[in-house]
Amino acid sequence: LLEESKCTEKDICILFQKNSDASFVAGKLLECGYKVTSSESLLLANNPNIQLLISTLIAVQNNGDPFYLQQWLSRLNQTNKLRSDYHETASWIKKAKPRMHELIKKLELNLSIDRTKLDSFNALLYLAKFFELNLNDLFVRKLLDFSLEFETTLMYLKSTFLDKWESEKSKLCIDPSGDANAINIMTIHKSKGLEFPVVFVYLPEFG
Repeated sequence: LLEESKCTEKDICILFQKNSDASFVAGKLLECGYKVTSSESLLLANNPNIQLLISTLIAVQNNGDPFYLQQWLSRLNQTNKLRSDYHETASWIKKAKPRMHELIKKLELNLSIDRTKLDSFNALLYLAKFFELNLNDLFVRKLLDFSLEFETTLMYLKSTFLDKWESEKSKLCIDPSGDANAINIMTIHKSKGLEFPVVFVYLPEFG
């Protein structure tokens, strides 16, 4: 496509409405060997799969808190891991105020809470495999590396892994291409894309 259009990566801008969509597409482009530059889409905190993994740990830690259970349910739905009706289950959480294991049972997930309470690296590795995430995904690999570094060098600190995540998530990202000739990934509120010769607007399917 680039050869046919006679344009280079730096001429292209892809606009997104949501950071999560931008993050997903940026990761796929990098996997395919394209150079990508972005101030938002490369952040781990904006990646849907990472949000699912972290929200699972948070929901387990705050067992029984409806807010975090609802958040986890939303992440399951966002990543297409939810086989039950989202709105019906959300309403049930609000009324029944279940514990985490009760919600897991209702969703018919064979998810082991005990394994999510292991050290952060093994807990995240277990969850990534459970949710059938690609372990070679750049975002997943970065999170696993981050958790492994925490477990091997920072365990002596009084803070937990989730504390460390909270303090670092605004700057924790996969490495950008570092090349000026790279595809620009932006959200619409950051740029209208008018400064680029070629602009694509990402329109996710509805429903």
